Amino acid sequence: MSLLWPLVARLEARLEDGHSEREVLRLLAHARIGLGVALGNVFPEERLATATHWTAKSLDIAAHFKDPAFSSYALRMHGNELRKARIRGAAVDRLSHAAALAPDRETRAAVLPLYARTAGELGDSQLFDSVMQEADDLIGSTGHTSLFNPYTLHEIRLRGLVSTGRADVAYGWSTMDLARRRPSHRNGE
Repeated sequence: MSLLWPLVARLEARLEDGHSEREVLRLLAHARIGLGVALGNVFPEERLATATHWTAKSLDIAAHFKDPAFSSYALRMHGNELRKARIRGAAVDRLSHAAALAPDRETRAAVLPLYARTAGELGDSQLFDSVMQEADDLIGSTGHTSLFNPYTLHEIRLRGLVSTGRADVAYGWSTMDLARRRPSHRNGE
């Protein structure tokens, strides 16, 4: 983070001086996202609005490029920071938009778990169920992403079920998972 702040300040100063080359703009958008995410990881909850501010500042630049993958990425990161700041309605909106813009299965697979988690935290059981199902299907067919694997999806599912008032279903999922993982003991082994 100590390296991002001077970079962002310098790039913003260049922009104010009229230097708006594509490479500078793209770097500035990435730096703003990086700064916002870094702040979101270190700030206490009451300061998360600052993190959302920085990720939000990247959205206009990302949209300017008309690059669906880049816009989807910026919206995904901003939506996740909004979720952490408990601004869940706006987070669902940004993550829904990120999913809609995703140009390929891998990009969409990166958005859906965050979208499902946020829908669960919002308490929207229908949205949670549909996004969670799509995330299961997509991640199962594309393979694991760097952030999301079967264990993460399982945790998102359990938390979402509890958040949407279905703790009994979450308990059933948890029990079924334990039964599947239990090693079989044959012949007294």
